[in-house]
Amino acid sequence: MATLQKIRSQALLLLIVVGVALFAFIIGDFLTSGSSLMRQSQETIADIDGSPLNYKEYDARILEMEEVYKMQTGQSNLQADILHQIRESVFETIVRERLLDEQAEKLGISVTAKELYDMVNGQNVHYMVQQMPFFQNPETRRFDRSMMMNFLRTIQEEDFSMYSAEAQEQIKQMKNYWLFWENNLKYVRLDEKMANIITKAVGANSLDAKDEFEAGRRSVDFEYASKSFASVPDSSFKVSLKELSRRYEEQKERFKQEPYRSAAYVVVDILPSQQDNEAIKARIEKLAPEFTTADNITATVNSESDIPYVDCYIANSQFSGSLNDFVQEAAIGEVKGPYFEDNAWIMLRMMEKINRADSVKARQIFISNANDRKAAEQ
Repeated sequence: MATLQKIRSQALLLLIVVGVALFAFIIGDFLTSGSSLMRQSQETIADIDGSPLNYKEYDARILEMEEVYKMQTGQSNLQADILHQIRESVFETIVRERLLDEQAEKLGISVTAKELYDMVNGQNVHYMVQQMPFFQNPETRRFDRSMMMNFLRTIQEEDFSMYSAEAQEQIKQMKNYWLFWENNLKYVRLDEKMANIITKAVGANSLDAKDEFEAGRRSVDFEYASKSFASVPDSSFKVSLKELSRRYEEQKERFKQEPYRSAAYVVVDILPSQQDNEAIKARIEKLAPEFTTADNITATVNSESDIPYVDCYIANSQFSGSLNDFVQEAAIGEVKGPYFEDNAWIMLRMMEKINRADSVKARQIFISNANDRKAAEQ
């Protein structure tokens, strides 16, 4: 009894405690739901005609586009400018798809599975499919329908246990690649349908044709007189300095010119005189004995010739004219010249000849070590 009496005496305090607890519970739930709404608002990066774009969707589409670009180009690392272009392209694609979906729904337009199938495997395969590298014959570089069908059959299989783990990952990438282009094909066809509707809606009707015909038949007769501006005396007008300054400021950009330079020159061919030719002839005739007997032919040629000495064998097909004749007929050690040809004094000396095959056939067998590959992957 004493305990009950004590509780009754503290009833007001008990009601206040219970009320505060209930209020805290309600407020906590409200704040929790409010944080969720706030989080959704923070994840929205754009508003496309009233439809929010979540950054997770945007980021997923970017990763998808990067993988497609890598598969098509064979690149594993993308440069910063390419990544920037991909981000812009993905955003523009999402905006285009959202707007097309909205307008197509209002007009009752859609792309059926049958239409998509016809674009891929119909009589006239869509050009986007024909340009895919996976569907082009490596020899002819042209679209191969059988390769496409094998590709589609492979990615549509349900059981991949027969393939290795690496092959399964490649098939998964190929499937994602195809789903990306399949989605693009859908919107390409949707865009074509919208364009056809707009084109047919703006065509001329019979009323337009009649109105155009009637307008062409109308004619007007009138008389007019003109007076030349030059016939008006300049004294009839007063132009202030302020008006000239304002006019100058308005028009000066029209007469702006880039700085330029003009030059006049005369081209004179520098040809040797008769005295120069005689001096060169005397010098090369003096050099001929040394050229014929020198053991270190490299030093002799490099010190006197404009063409440096090349210490290697050269194929006969590289020579022409008199040089080819000398190569074909001269014996080892034989010397020809000096003689003048094509504005140059020439001396030839046969150093050595050798017969060699012009091609080599090689075969290789590559053996992969599975243990080394696993160690490299780890």
